[in-house]
Amino acid sequence: MRIILCETASQIRQIVAFQIAEPEISIVALTPDAAWACQRLGRTYIKPEDIYSDEELACNSSQIFTSSFEWIDEIDGSLQAHIPQFADAQFGPAQAWCLVLQSWLGEYYRGWHILQRLFKQYQPNHVLCWPYHEIEPRWNFVEDQSVLSLLLPQVASYCGVPFKILPEVSEHNSTISQNSTTRSLPYSRFALERFIRSYINPLIMAAQRQFGSSKWWAEVRHIYKTGLMNVPIPKITSAHKRMRLLTIGRGYDLDPTITILRREGIPIDWLDMYVPGTSHGPTCADPPLDAGLQTLLHQLWKSITPESMLWKLFKAWGLQPVQRAQQQFSHWWHEIIPQLWSGHQRAAVQLARKRYHAVIGMDAGGETLSGAMMQAAAAANVPRILYQHGSSSRIRTVGWQHFLVNTDLFFVYGSGTAQLIERDRLRHAETIAQISLIGSARLDFLRTGTSKLLISSLRALLHRNDPRPLILYIPTNFGGPARPFGEQTGYPDVSYFELQQRILRIFKGYPSVRLLYKDFSLANSSYNPVPDFIRAELPDVTIVHDLPLTRLMWAVDAIIVDHAITALGEVLLTKKPIVVYDPDPIEGLELPDARDLLRRRATVAITPDEFEAAVRTLLNRGDFTEVNQPDDSFLRAYCTHLNDGKSAERAAAEVMRIMRHS
Repeated sequence: MRIILCETASQIRQIVAFQIAEPEISIVALTPDAAWACQRLGRTYIKPEDIYSDEELACNSSQIFTSSFEWIDEIDGSLQAHIPQFADAQFGPAQAWCLVLQSWLGEYYRGWHILQRLFKQYQPNHVLCWPYHEIEPRWNFVEDQSVLSLLLPQVASYCGVPFKILPEVSEHNSTISQNSTTRSLPYSRFALERFIRSYINPLIMAAQRQFGSSKWWAEVRHIYKTGLMNVPIPKITSAHKRMRLLTIGRGYDLDPTITILRREGIPIDWLDMYVPGTSHGPTCADPPLDAGLQTLLHQLWKSITPESMLWKLFKAWGLQPVQRAQQQFSHWWHEIIPQLWSGHQRAAVQLARKRYHAVIGMDAGGETLSGAMMQAAAAANVPRILYQHGSSSRIRTVGWQHFLVNTDLFFVYGSGTAQLIERDRLRHAETIAQISLIGSARLDFLRTGTSKLLISSLRALLHRNDPRPLILYIPTNFGGPARPFGEQTGYPDVSYFELQQRILRIFKGYPSVRLLYKDFSLANSSYNPVPDFIRAELPDVTIVHDLPLTRLMWAVDAIIVDHAITALGEVLLTKKPIVVYDPDPIEGLELPDARDLLRRRATVAITPDEFEAAVRTLLNRGDFTEVNQPDDSFLRAYCTHLNDGKSAERAAAEVMRIMRHS
């Protein structure tokens, strides 16, 4: 048996063009793009998820995260031992970049695991692959290609299987998400809103990048995000006027909270959290990096050979050393550590300039400078507060450990979220953050921030003189090469693409309703071929690009959502009939009562067959009447806590309590 791994439609087309695909060659379609090309050309294919077990991979995730946490401590300990200023400043660059490093390491583990299972299950006598295009390592480790393509030659050699690298593909398609040209709605009646979204928002963001972390531009963006009518008039006399808050970055739950704090008379200062020179960070006002530190890091790389620490971790997992991993780790060492240190020092200077009683943010260890800035706050003995940023019941919060390490108080959406965190909390010496039940200020704002007039106008626009009921289908994005393998449980890319095809095809038999497909084009996600599939097979389906989900959900008659993460909390704010796909391939991914709570409000399916049956039942019934008194148990546990619309007030009160005692 001969096997070939393919990621793009171009590769599939070249196989056919050069007649490489002999009957005994099996195609492994690594992405939805490759799978869709095989379908159109009538070729059978193997999916990665045919090879490995979700359950086995997910069960290993805790071990991977635990050992990577220990490795991160080792890296920081070595750096602090050789650079005393790091130790004095409580600066741990690996911990400040924790989530990126853990996701990156997990992707290598996942790739090695899948390829070993592939060779064991199919026992090929020959393997073909396309050349791996090594680009300059990116700041967030995101690659254009799957790590499986990178590891294949090494695994083949390790297993003693001959392999051949094929000639360059003449038309190389990136797996990074692209926008397809699809039918869209005529938004002329929302011309002003579209103009603001298309031009004003990018203009504000570009200006902020131009002027760095200028407080003036931060204020402009805050006004834009929260609305002119919500600009607070501070109290003239305030018992809190001597307390000052430092905000790191912005987040959709932070904005309403900051508005309340302003109204209470709390002075607010801002720090930009994005890495300079990236798609989000400033480009023209970048502070100069410490040349001495860069030289020292270069010398340390030669003397303490940090890549040997990386190989030790790889070998503990059964992986072999990978040259590409060393290039990426070297890039982080020489390029990202100075950026993190620069952010740390910028925060330290700000904290020394004024007396702050607390620091608040929405990230503390992801692909931003926020983790390093939170470490500067710890060194200055300033309380650190973090506000949960999205998600719902279907999360493995072991990946949130960096939140607990780099903050003192973590605001979460509900009791269910808190239980998830406690269940997954690593028994780590420094995971000291306390959990505070707050609710989502953003969801409260969404519930009250859309007027009936706007909903009515939008509904008229969507109908376009077509009286049929509107059904909204909400997918999530395809993971892509950099998605943490723990998050893919139940949603492996190719099978998830096939699931969407299966559900969308149902609507061919129900011409009495209109389906709206909400297309999400997100950075770092794989190319989404679903719009191409819709154009080819479902011309009656409308693909919606520009209108946000938080507007659409109010104007439709029923909602189908195929993931129990952030979007679920949003649609549960409505009274619409809802069908939810919530697969459960492993034991313990969600808390035992989470799905029971969700079933009180929505129809829940846990297998593809149940999902299809639930959608058909909804369409056959044809009753899309709004739920009169929807059960809010799930909302309370995972989204809005007390569900009283006062999450921002609770957050602000808790911030002020912390500030008073600091």
